[in-house]
This record gives sequence, C-alpha cells and structure tokens, in this order.
Amino acid sequence: SENEFDGWYVEGAYFPLPNELGIQARYDVLNRLTNSDAGERKFETLTLGLQYWNHPVKGQWTVNYRIRDLEAPGLPGSHPANKVGDSAANEIGIQYFLLFKNVALR
Repeated sequence: SENEFDGWYVEGAYFPLPNELGIQARYDVLNRLTNSDAGERKFETLTLGLQYWNHPVKGQWTVNYRIRDLEAPGLPGSHPANKVGDSAANEIGIQYFLLFKNVALR
C-alpha cells in the first residue's frame, strides 16, 4: 500500500531537413518499488528514432530502435527476476501515419 517509485527522462531532436526528416533520442529511467529490496526493479531505455514526412500524401514514417535494460538490484543475479531482465530484448518499431482530410457528411 506504500509503494514508492521515481523516474525521469531526457529527450532531444534534430531536424537536418526541417519538415521532412527528423532524428530523435530519448533516455528514460523508472525505478519501481524503491522501498522494497526484494521488489525493486530498475528499467532503463534508450530510444533512437528517425521520422520522415511525406507531404504530398500527408504521411509520416517513424522508425524507433529501443535498447532496454531491466534489473532487480536487491536480488542475486541468479534470481528469476534478473533472468527475466537479462532476456529483455531490444526492439524495433516501424509506424506509418496517414492523415485523412476531414469531410463532413450530409
């Protein structure tokens, strides 16, 4: 009932071709159950992203690569919680966003 946590993130972007190409990076940390040695988990993620806007069709491509880390600092390395953290794979996400013009139906 008295679960405690803290977290933070820093994010930045650079646009070498404004309104066409963007490069982004984000680093975030979440410390869950900081008041419990057995329950504490530390999540860290570094996300590297690329965005491309296709203006004639009002579309946007987004590609993100996430480097993830999870650990249970209050438990031995052989504990199942740390094994789960060791098996947390990095991930890639690809998304296409298409904007449709709002048309009123009568």
